[in-house]
Parts: sequence; C-alpha cells; structure tokens
Amino acid sequence: MINIRIFVSRRLDIDSLNISNPLYIPVHCGAFRQSITSPYLGDNTGDNISEKQPYYSELTVQYWAWKNQQADYYGLCHYRRYLSFSDRRYRTNEQNMVVEPILSPGAIRRHKLMDSSKMQSVISKYDAIVSESADVTKIPIPSGGFPKTVRELWEGHNGVFIYKKDLNVLLQVIHDLHPEYMDSALKYLSGSAHRGYNCYILRRDLFFTMCQFQFDVLDELERRIDISTYQGNLKRVFGYMGEIMYGIYIYDLQQKGIYKVQELQLVYFEETRQLKNFMHRVWLIALAYLTFALRHSSEIILPKGSVRREKVKKFIKRLRGI
Repeated sequence: MINIRIFVSRRLDIDSLNISNPLYIPVHCGAFRQSITSPYLGDNTGDNISEKQPYYSELTVQYWAWKNQQADYYGLCHYRRYLSFSDRRYRTNEQNMVVEPILSPGAIRRHKLMDSSKMQSVISKYDAIVSESADVTKIPIPSGGFPKTVRELWEGHNGVFIYKKDLNVLLQVIHDLHPEYMDSALKYLSGSAHRGYNCYILRRDLFFTMCQFQFDVLDELERRIDISTYQGNLKRVFGYMGEIMYGIYIYDLQQKGIYKVQELQLVYFEETRQLKNFMHRVWLIALAYLTFALRHSSEIILPKGSVRREKVKKFIKRLRGI
C-alpha cells in the first residue's frame, strides 16, 4: 500500500476538530512558540524553520514535512481548508471554494474526509491532486473592480497582502535561480486562472522538486526584501510569494503534459473549533452561519483585504472569542 501523508497545518490558538483519518497528520504551525504539551506534532523538530511562521505561514509545516518525513505522496491542507473527495459538486464562492459554516460530522461525511480507502484509490491514480483554480475576473479587489489576470489580482492587493515591487523582485529571483520556470511564471501571472492556498497532494519526486524551487527562491527573497517596516498581513509576504510559486509550479506541471493532474474542489470551513457544551455549540454555530451569510452577500461591498472587511472580521472574531 502506498504511503500517503497529508499534513494539516494547525493553529496554536484554536483547538480545531481533528479529523480521525490516518492519512491526515496534524501539525502545529509555528510550534516554536508552543509552551504547553500537545498531542500533536510540531513544525519545530528536526530540520525546521518554525520561527519563520509569522512570515511564511503554513509553509513552515511544508518545509518540516520535506525535511523530516518519509512518504510516497505528500499533501498539505489547513485546519479550515481541505480538498473534497466527494463525487458530488457543490456550489462555490467567487474564490471557487465550497464554503461550509462548520466542520461538523455531516460536512466531514459530505466531503468524504473520513473515507481513507476512497482517498487512497483516487490519489494512487494521479501524480498530483490539486485544488481547482479560480477565475480572477470574478474576484473583486480592494482598489475597486475586477482584475483580468493573476498578476492584476495580486497587484490589486498592493499594500494589503504584498507590495507590487516585491512581485517584481520575485520574478527577478526566479529568473536568476530557476530560469526553467520563468516562462511558466510569466504565463501563469498573465492568465486568469488563480490557484492559491497551498492545498495539494503530490507524488514524492514532484513534492521535492516544488519545495526546492520555492525555498531556494524564498531564501534569496529574504536577502532582497527588507520587511523591517512591514505591518499586518504584509509581514507574511514570503508566505504569499510561496503561494504564487505554488500556482506557477502546478501550471508548469500541467503545461508539460506528461503528468496526471487531478483537480478537486476546495472546502473552506468557517468554524472548526471543538464544541465544549450545548450552549457553546449553539453560540459557535450561530456565529458560523452569520459569517457564512456575510461572506456570500458582501464580496463586492467587502472585498477580501479591504479595510471595511478587516473591521468586520475583527468584530466577528471578538464575538467568537478568538
């Protein structure tokens, strides 16, 4: 039987429900800050870059898996984002994600997240399993309107997630260190199919090649981009650059035409915390559905990354106690 290990990046400050599926390996992201004993693995053992989590996000878990784990297939997902293995298609939002209010037993069953046999069967048929891309022309940006290309999508979040100038530095570093990806980088950024969030399952050799590409470039980006004055989400610039490189890498795989790449729907869960008691359950479910409704009704009024949206998110987080 092939060895499949899908690493689930967990937050230290949220006690998310753990899906009891042997293919999922929960790992605390940024575990260098962990001060209590946990039943879960951390990204701070062996060869690791755990201390870079504030800047790299879930990529510290990916690096840890690359350097310390053995598998035939390596996967990455997040405490609130999973690839759906359901045979049924579900309605998606403008980011082409299925949005579920809560990580409930019913939702887990709907998306076959406990069905390790089915997952094994699907994964073994392909070289890569990735989330479906999103059409950027349907994604509103904080500066107003809709982008036409992936590059315009990122540049439309200038000063929110990244700075435009840093995207140019990324392209220069790819040109200098990995010119074999330069053509795909330019074509991916000039296209309209955005593939984000770093959720995938890759055959071992393809995973190692992607990691070499990403972390070579990120290491050099740290030398060329001074983030000492960056605030908020901008401090996570290297995580966003890694996400862009993930999109470039998968685009490159598909263009080669020699690999079997399967796309699956990506599911986003609004609420993932363990439910402590009846009243806690009622409160969290109510807030989850409120957030769900807001996301479905206000993407144009509150585009992702906008100041208005961030204020609403902070208010809801206070209500949810996180």
